[in-house]
Amino acid sequence: MIKELLLVLAGITCTCCSAVYAAPKKVHTINELIDRTISESPLIQAQSAQLKAADARVLQSTLLPNPQAAVELENFGGDLNGTRLSETTYTLSQPILLGGKISSRTNASNVAAKVVKMQAQQLGNKVLSQLVTSFAAVQRDKEFLSIAEQDTTIATEVLSAAKTKLKFGGVLKGEVTRAKVGLENRMIALRLASSELIVSKTQLVAFWMGNLAEFGDVPEQSWNSSEKAFDSLDIDEFPVVMLQKLQLIAAKANHALARVNRIPDLTAQAGVRQFEETDDTTFVAMLSIPIPLFNTNQGNILAAKHSIRAAEQLYRNTKINIQAQFDSLIQRRKALIPQYKQLKTVLLSESNKALKQMKEAYSAGRVGYLDLADAQRAYFDVKTQLAITIFTLNKTEAELGALSGTFMKNINGDMNNE
Repeated sequence: MIKELLLVLAGITCTCCSAVYAAPKKVHTINELIDRTISESPLIQAQSAQLKAADARVLQSTLLPNPQAAVELENFGGDLNGTRLSETTYTLSQPILLGGKISSRTNASNVAAKVVKMQAQQLGNKVLSQLVTSFAAVQRDKEFLSIAEQDTTIATEVLSAAKTKLKFGGVLKGEVTRAKVGLENRMIALRLASSELIVSKTQLVAFWMGNLAEFGDVPEQSWNSSEKAFDSLDIDEFPVVMLQKLQLIAAKANHALARVNRIPDLTAQAGVRQFEETDDTTFVAMLSIPIPLFNTNQGNILAAKHSIRAAEQLYRNTKINIQAQFDSLIQRRKALIPQYKQLKTVLLSESNKALKQMKEAYSAGRVGYLDLADAQRAYFDVKTQLAITIFTLNKTEAELGALSGTFMKNINGDMNNE
């Protein structure tokens, strides 16, 4: 099955992936999204077909050439017509492949099939990485909408308090105007956040060509991965590097096949000849082989040598680039983790405490609107920055998982809420 194939290739397990979607249903968790995408993604189905095609080419490479039957008529017309000198020869010929062509061809096809399989694994990790990133974007935009709603609620309360204070002469009319403007700005931000959430959901359901009606509510945004989740990884085991190494092996296998193909093949022929005049029969046999006078497959051999050289350089370049990408992602992750902890454990609670104090002070008339607005902005800036940090952490780990082939170890953790 396509679903099982991708799960193996991507190197993850998914407890809910045994579900069969007889009819579209709402999806909520990352595992349900993975299951749906694997079942219905055109990219996954196309890669599955490529795997089957590669297996078919391996089968074809093991097959011997077909024998050839022939009937030859001689002297049945012309000057000898009617003299009963015609002859009929029935022959069967079989090409005999020399030099180990079958084994070399099979080896090249097997390596090519491994290349396709590694490409499928790389695609699986890439699709899952993009899916998790898109899911994290929905969670982020959902949090942005929640922040905008809370901000609008507080702005509404502030405007109400300002009107009350104006009624009793506690503030100037300009302060009420500022509160109204603040509320209008937050309502604009609320509408924008709602629109952005719809956009991110639309991008997510596009993975399985679905629609928003199939999308359920998603868990709250979270990050709960180990700080050492990506330690002790061997770059030689990364799918991109392994793929390029297989490309090098394939180039060498093609070179070996090209060298074998320079050896001409023998054709053996045997048959029976019947003489019409005497009704006698005789056996005939023939061996033929091309004379390698002009073509010894030298062009293909030279091309295969250059392909090996190219594959070697690409392998070196790939290792350098992948190491640089991996180091960059690791450094970004290391910088984000303390930032996440600071926002989550310190700044969020402190800014919330300051906002509550300012709201109480404003209601009591001890501070003005601008002081309250600053506290409100500081609190929601922290919440927004925390949402961005969590999203960036999840996105970075998804990219690391796709690059290393291990995928995120917390795929069944808090992000699923299961």
